[in-house]
Amino acid sequence: MGLLFVIFFHFIAIFILSFIIGIIALLLIYFLDKGEKKKRKLFIGFSAPFIGFYSLYIFAFLGSVFVSEIKNVDMGVGDAWFVPLENKYELLFIDLPETAFIAKHDNGEILVSDITDIEERNNIILGKKDSDSFFSFNTDTEELKEFNNKEALSKAYDKIKLENAYKFYSEKRDDISGSWFIMVGIISLLASILLLYVFKRIFLINFNLKKSN
Repeated sequence: MGLLFVIFFHFIAIFILSFIIGIIALLLIYFLDKGEKKKRKLFIGFSAPFIGFYSLYIFAFLGSVFVSEIKNVDMGVGDAWFVPLENKYELLFIDLPETAFIAKHDNGEILVSDITDIEERNNIILGKKDSDSFFSFNTDTEELKEFNNKEALSKAYDKIKLENAYKFYSEKRDDISGSWFIMVGIISLLASILLLYVFKRIFLINFNLKKSN
């Protein structure tokens, strides 16, 4: 799925969730609130979920884009996931996490495909493909060597320690991003709460002005 399709799907899901919560809020306020200014409360109760969830999503999305650009890792939304390798290469997944690619970060050119297991040794990338063949890739020279089996790879490189490519990606992404995405989530939540507060205050001011007129 493309990024725009994923965002569109998320927006639809947020709309449905906000609508359900808004209806519940309307019913609770209508039947349980015996105070004054019920119409105002009904409007705020129904609108608040839409404003809160959409603003949270947008703030988090923009923050994740910023982290992705700064840290050179994917932001967790879309159909492609990647982490950097040496010399401006990246380990890339497209659509499915079972197999990965080694690609150039600047133009996306794929140099090695169908990778299931991988090991990074500075500028040398060792790996296994889903065809049970093995390879080494030099990120300095772009030299790609193919090996028929692990024994042949072990003769060329000592102490092979291949690990699942997606596990490698996950661990490296967490190591690079650290707590940045968590910080983005916290800041986005606080910003969303502040926006809800501002919305409530502005609405109350406008309501009082109209009432006084």
